[in-house]
Amino acid sequence: MERLKDKVSSEKIDEAWKIGTALVLFGILILSSFLFINHDSDETEGDYYHIENTYFVIDRAREFLSGTFIFIGIVLIALSVYNKFSET
Repeated sequence: MERLKDKVSSEKIDEAWKIGTALVLFGILILSSFLFINHDSDETEGDYYHIENTYFVIDRAREFLSGTFIFIGIVLIALSVYNKFSET
């Protein structure tokens, strides 16, 4: 079985590390946006959202996106770390 290292250059592995780190940080940034949103605030009640389930949909979409970014980032980081340490 050929190792992935033989097929992929070290520059691409370094790039995968950087992209993976950026995706994880972006996913964490999306998750941290939950801390600054207060859905029970009287200021926004009835102003912009007239559909009852809008907040629910927005929250689920934000969770899905952040989870996807974090998962892909962790996979890229794990692959690059595996390839770095599998050099023997």
